[in-house]
Amino acid sequence: MPSNWAYIPLTGELKNDIINFKKNIPREWQCDYYGRPLSESSEDNTSTNITFLLNLPARKQEQVIQNLESLLGSTPAFSIRFGELFFSRVDRIREIQGIHCIGIAVGDKDGTLRALREKASQETQGKIPYDGPGHLSLVYILPAYAEEAKKYMMEKKRFFKGKRIVVQHVDAEFWDGNSYRVDLINQNI
Repeated sequence: MPSNWAYIPLTGELKNDIINFKKNIPREWQCDYYGRPLSESSEDNTSTNITFLLNLPARKQEQVIQNLESLLGSTPAFSIRFGELFFSRVDRIREIQGIHCIGIAVGDKDGTLRALREKASQETQGKIPYDGPGHLSLVYILPAYAEEAKKYMMEKKRFFKGKRIVVQHVDAEFWDGNSYRVDLINQNI
């Protein structure tokens, strides 16, 4: 998983739905974030986080967190809706050709997430990971099982559509093990 990054963690029923969805995909079809096949003893690192920023300056952790606290601490909680599942090739994994990802599209109809990412990127010198609102990668699929995985995904395509979360905090993790939670203004949404 990435290091020196900030993310929006999922909780509650949606997190449980994601974990259960992944459990229904045979383990031998799956690989990790880097394209390595999962072994029986591999820890299940089901992603239940939406990437907020990447490449945060690790040597300036205190300043990064202070800047995030200043920005997010004055930002009201907001909601994110999810779209349909998608199936796409993962081009960043070059060692093994044909790795695919099943993921969920993230909605940002009013632009709140994008605007907040842009401000946070300016304040922290972090990198915005997507051109649009982004996605949540659920599982990486080995090439030999791509067709079967795509069929499974198509059967479940609309399972997460319309579900939403309320973003109440953003977490940050750094390569040295330091992690932080930065709260938004809590409002009932």
